[in-house]
Amino acid sequence: MLSFAAAQGCGSSTGGGIGGTGIAQGVITDFGSIVVNDLRFDIDSADIVVNGSSGSVADLRPGMVVTVSGTFDEVAGTGIAEEIRFDSLLRGAVDSVDSTAGVVTVFGQELSVSTSTVFQGTSLDTLNPGTVIEVSGLADGDGAVVVTRVAAVTDGASATIHGRIQDLDRQAQVFRIRRHTIKFGAASIGEVPPGGLSNGQIARVTTRGLDGVGDVVADTVESRGSDLNLVPGLRLRIDGFITEAADSGFVLNDQVVVRTTSATEIDNGGVPGRPGVGARVLVTGSFSLTLNLVADRIAVVPNPASGGAQVGGR
Repeated sequence: MLSFAAAQGCGSSTGGGIGGTGIAQGVITDFGSIVVNDLRFDIDSADIVVNGSSGSVADLRPGMVVTVSGTFDEVAGTGIAEEIRFDSLLRGAVDSVDSTAGVVTVFGQELSVSTSTVFQGTSLDTLNPGTVIEVSGLADGDGAVVVTRVAAVTDGASATIHGRIQDLDRQAQVFRIRRHTIKFGAASIGEVPPGGLSNGQIARVTTRGLDGVGDVVADTVESRGSDLNLVPGLRLRIDGFITEAADSGFVLNDQVVVRTTSATEIDNGGVPGRPGVGARVLVTGSFSLTLNLVADRIAVVPNPASGGAQVGGR
């Protein structure tokens, strides 16, 4: 999920509800336009970007984790999308499948599917080692992935891993994305921000596969910096994981500092207090002048059951 179009301003959108200019980052759950984080967006005039390239509405599918920029009215539950970005977490050949446990392994990482995972062109029961799949989902602070979509692909595109750079060692020419160790010493470095690669950037890595010790050998690396262009006053409605505790709040997805106030509505699934590290939450709020997200509402997202999954199509 990459950067949205920077925009100023906040306030009531057409229709009088809470909202304005902002973004919604989360899973596509319905169509007829698209629904993301319980907001139904008109997408007729939206620019679509899929894995870094220009796309179309026809490329969007249930279960994709997308970043939608535009305007929305949170009370009415509607919005108008100006841009929609989708980036798969990874694309590669399946190493193994444990259909009983609901686990698919790709590039040596175990991916757990659930009853809410959408499968396209395959299913957990028919998926075989060697099948090339594209995976969308949300990563927690430990690098585990909540898989929201698995699609079988046959277009011959390069195997890729997409995510946040961590533990960068320029001398050893290695960094980490989730639980993947990436070796980039022989890689071609493409578009990157001024100053080169750094921790916290969102990178896309193409790869020939794993080396003898199970590390990913990069062919190309590119980065467009942060996946969120933080602007004071901008509204944000985001589905993600609490990765760190903080004073008067927490850190979401290793990047957004969320602050709570006495006015923040918190739905912690019936448990008193704020949700803790590791919880998946839906947060709505506005960025302050110090670029903290001041939360209006925080709601815990229940964990779906593991195992069988949906078969998607559109």
